[in-house]
Amino acid sequence: MFVQIDRSGNVIWQAQIPRPAKLKKRCRGADIEYDPYRDTIRVLIPFDSIIEINRRGSSKILVEDYGLSHDFDSRRNGNIMYTRGWSRKSDTEVIEEDMNSQTVFEWIGSNIISEEDWHEHAKIGSWPEKWNKRLEIASSRGKDWLHVNSVSALSDDTYLISV
Repeated sequence: MFVQIDRSGNVIWQAQIPRPAKLKKRCRGADIEYDPYRDTIRVLIPFDSIIEINRRGSSKILVEDYGLSHDFDSRRNGNIMYTRGWSRKSDTEVIEEDMNSQTVFEWIGSNIISEEDWHEHAKIGSWPEKWNKRLEIASSRGKDWLHVNSVSALSDDTYLISV
């Protein structure tokens, strides 16, 4: 459910999460944002889709990608950027699509940051030993050891990516 409240906690607007027929269960951790250019609410449903809901409660699917994970960002030009945090090695981890669902940008972190460099970075500081073991297991199963959490487009047309 989405709830818009004022500073006193009073509900101004609310809506249910639209449930696409193929979505068998909801995953925790959905991202939500208000699109001031269209006066709509957009929500990321992990492993499924990004949906836009208008104030009347009508909805439409903007992005379908079963690799969707934590975060998305609506661009002023109507494009949508999103993360694919649980991708496999060498899969795209950040995608930007235009309003016609065409990919206009993609980023594969493992092309930039090597697995060896990532493991060396993880050893610096207080990286728990249990996470080192999880990285080894994920890597051996073909899962990506580089997990993308969020992405933001900056005003100079660059991207800020949290890994």
